[in-house]
Order: sequence, then C-alpha cells, then structure tokens
Amino acid sequence: MNTILRPSRTEIENATRRQFIGVLAAAGILSACGSADDGAGTGPAPSTRGFVDDLGRDVQVPERPRRIVAFNEFAAGEAVLSLGGTLVGLTDQGDGSFNGPTAEAYDLTGITSIGGYGQEDAEAIALLRPDLIIGEAYGGSYNHAPRPEVLQQIAPTIIIDPTGGRDHFLRRVAEALGAEDELQRQKDEYLLRAREVAERLPEGLSVVALVGIYEGELVVYSTRSQNPLAAALVDIGVTTPAATEREPDGGADYVNVSLERMLDPDLQADVIVSEDRGDRPQAGAPLWSRMPAVAAGQAHEVAPPAGTSYRAGLAQLDVLEPLLVSADPTVVA
Repeated sequence: MNTILRPSRTEIENATRRQFIGVLAAAGILSACGSADDGAGTGPAPSTRGFVDDLGRDVQVPERPRRIVAFNEFAAGEAVLSLGGTLVGLTDQGDGSFNGPTAEAYDLTGITSIGGYGQEDAEAIALLRPDLIIGEAYGGSYNHAPRPEVLQQIAPTIIIDPTGGRDHFLRRVAEALGAEDELQRQKDEYLLRAREVAERLPEGLSVVALVGIYEGELVVYSTRSQNPLAAALVDIGVTTPAATEREPDGGADYVNVSLERMLDPDLQADVIVSEDRGDRPQAGAPLWSRMPAVAAGQAHEVAPPAGTSYRAGLAQLDVLEPLLVSADPTVVA
C-alpha cells in the first residue's frame, strides 16, 4: 500500500484570487515556486520556453520541469510517469487513494495527493512548490476546482484536451516535459508490437471494448477513445461495431446504448473485452447472455490498464493477444 501524503486543507473556495495570492505571498510560497531545488530559490532563474496549451494560452514553461503536479492520475499523471517526469502532486480517487493499476505499475511513494478530480486544493498544490502544473479540459470544458489564473500564480500551468485523442494527448505532455524523443521511442516500440499482434489475428475478427453497465445503459468505448483497451483494437486493425464509431456525446470517449438495444446488429462483435473492476454488472442484464460473443464464450474481462501511455498500451496488447488469436471470427455473420 502506497502512503499518500496530504497537507492540511484550508477552505479557499470563497476567497478572491487576490486574497489567495496574498496568503501565498505572506507564507513565502509564491517566491519559492518555480525553484528547481528545495532551497529558498536563490539560484539563477531556470530557462523557459513558450507553450501554447489547448485553451490557446501562451505559457512560459521550464525547459526541463523537475517538480510536476498533474490533475488526472490515469491520464496526465501516468503520462508524466511513463516519460520519466518527476511528479510531486497528483489527484486521488476522491477517497485519499490513488488508482490501483497506476499504483501497481509505478512507485508512487512520496507523491502527495492534491484532492480528488474536480476538488483539487490550490493551497496543497502551492505547498509543493511545483514548477509545472498540468490540467485538463475535456472538449474545452475545464472542470478543476482552482481556476487556471489562480494556478498560474503558483507555477506555469498548461491545460490539455484529452478528447484530441491518445496520440495528441501524449504528444502534448511530452512537449511540456521536453521528452519528445522518449515518447517517439515508446510509440515506435508500441506500434511494432501492435503489428506483430495484428499478423497473428484470425482474418475478419470483430471486437468491441465494453466499459460496463451504468445507470441502466450499456457503455462501450468509442474508437476515438484514448483508453489503451479501445485504442489497441484500432491499432491492431480488428473490425469494430458501428456503434463504437459514432461520435460520443459531450466530449466523452465512450458511447451509451440502452439495454433494450443490446442485441442490435450495430453493437455485435465476435469478441467482447471489458475491464475487470470486480462488480460485473453486465452479467445481470437480461439480454447479456444472448449476445453472440457471450453465448460463444468469447466475452472476456481483462485487468484495467495503468493509464493511457504507450507503456500501458504495450501491457494491454500482451493481455489481448492470447484472447484474440484463439478467437472464432465467425460468431457474428
């Protein structure tokens, strides 16, 4: 179990931006932010470069950030870790714990929780003295608690839109870290592995990636998803049902389908793969057992990925390969 450090919280939601900045300045936090070491920031100012984030903001970021805070453990946080960046602060799951698969794949010891997604604590972030903050805006919609203009007073803050797709998201994180070469190395390794898996697959195999059943609807990953499970299916070239190719609503990376439509032709595939989160809600749905893939014994649960990086994608390919290579590609005519 990784120990999560959490500074004491001060209620700042009702404070004005000026009041909050005054509090930080009085505490000596602002003057320390941006320092590359743990001292009082007496060394020369670090070199910076321009970065235009996905909200169109021109931000001066460090050439090589060394103290990074990320606002999504599964996406930005895991991407930073996969590229060798140093995280000092990370969102938690809202209960003080980090995402289990991410914690298993990386050593999160010493990384401080900054609160749950959408409930990030600006004071906790400031106490960490980051030199770069990475937030997200899905489809341009910013949902974090501290506003970018407040965060910018703490450290250079960039906002990335995950709905641009996995490659876009990872490229933007790599650009912020100055880790483009490492990202390209990981991408090349991943694509080579994807081609190897593709060459072993039965011809004409169709696969759907299932999230699960939530609030009375079947949720399937879109082919536009940055989730490694869904992205891997696109990368190895299997056929995906028409339902997964529809444009998701509201910038999400999944498509909701009513349970009454579980047997519709545009949702069927030879194989169903879903993330094993322990509850298996789909098994209790009346039409679940009648789906062709389920009836043929080709519905599989796999371990959730650690994140969205190519490193996580490699692990996903290793899990998918034995399931798909042995599958019957004629379940759906």
